[in-house]
Amino acid sequence: MAAFNDALYATGLDDIPTHGCQFTWTNKQDDGDRKWMRLDRAVAYDPWHVYFPSSYADALPAGVFDHSPIVVSVCASGPARPVLFRFLNRWTQDPQFAPLVVETWTEEVRGCPMYKLVSHLKSMKAKLKVLHRSTYSGISNRVADLRSRLFDCQLLLQSDPLNQNLLNAEMKLCHDFCKFKNIELSIAYQRAKAQDIKIGDASTSYFFAKVAARRKISTISKITNLMGNECLTFDSISAAFVSYYLQLLGTSVPVKPIEALIIQTGLCLTNEDYGPLITRVSDAKIKNALFVIDINKSPGPDGFTSGFFKAAWDTIKREEIFVKS
Repeated sequence: MAAFNDALYATGLDDIPTHGCQFTWTNKQDDGDRKWMRLDRAVAYDPWHVYFPSSYADALPAGVFDHSPIVVSVCASGPARPVLFRFLNRWTQDPQFAPLVVETWTEEVRGCPMYKLVSHLKSMKAKLKVLHRSTYSGISNRVADLRSRLFDCQLLLQSDPLNQNLLNAEMKLCHDFCKFKNIELSIAYQRAKAQDIKIGDASTSYFFAKVAARRKISTISKITNLMGNECLTFDSISAAFVSYYLQLLGTSVPVKPIEALIIQTGLCLTNEDYGPLITRVSDAKIKNALFVIDINKSPGPDGFTSGFFKAAWDTIKREEIFVKS
C-alpha cells in the first residue's frame, strides 16, 4: 500500500470523497482468517476537482463478490447554502477601507461596549459588501478580459511597433492586469489557506487546482442521518448534524445547588494566588495577543479575521480594548 500511495502522489492523483463501505475488499474466509482492506478507490486529477467540485463516490456492499463496486456521482455544484460573510484581507489595501472604518466608528451607538462593538461590526459588514461588489466581484472574469485585451494590443503592436497610442495602451493594460491578477491570487490564497503552496506556483493552473482541492476537502456533499436516510441538500445535512448532537449530548438537567460545606472546608486560594487572576489585563497584552494571530487564520463567528482588527486598530482600539478587558 505504501508503494501505491507513493504512485498516487507521484502522478498527482487524489481520492474522491467516498461514502458507504469503509473496506472495499475481503477474502471471504472464515475461522478467523477473514481479511478486510480498502483496495478499491476512486481517484482523480486536480482538474477533476475544479470542474466537479461536489462529486463523490459510493462504495456499495460487495454481495457475493470480493470487491465492492464504486459508483461516482458527478455534480456540477454542491448543496445550495447561505452565503456567509468572510472578511477578505485584500480589502485592507483598498483606498476606501480606512475612510470606511472611520465613518463606521464615528456612528453613534448607545449601549454597553460589547453592543457598540457588535453594532459597528455589523454596519461595517454592509459597507464592505458594497465595496466588494463595486471593485472585486467577478475578479477572475476581469482578469481574463484584461489578459485578452493585452494580447490583442500586443498583436497590433507587431504590425505597428512605433504607434505611441498602442504603446500607451499596452502599458496601461499591463498595469491593470498585474493589479487585478495580484488581487485574484491574494483572495484565492486566503480562501484556500494554502500556506504550503510556494510563491512560484502563484500564477499557474496548479495553484488554482490546489485551491479547488482544498475547498473540496471541507465540503460535505452527502451524509446519512440517524434514521439511515441520505441527506443531499444543505438544510437536510444541517438538520442531520443538529439531530445527531442533540441525541449525543442528551437533554438539559437542572443546575444543582452549590454545597456550601464543601466550599467552606475545601482548599481555597490565598490572597497571593487569586490576586493575579483578577488583575486588569493591560492594553499592551491585548494588542500583542491579537497581533500574533496570522491574518490567514480562519475568521471568528462574525466573519472578521485578525487582518481587519490589525488594519483598523488605530480607529477601533479603544472600543476593542474596553470589551476585551
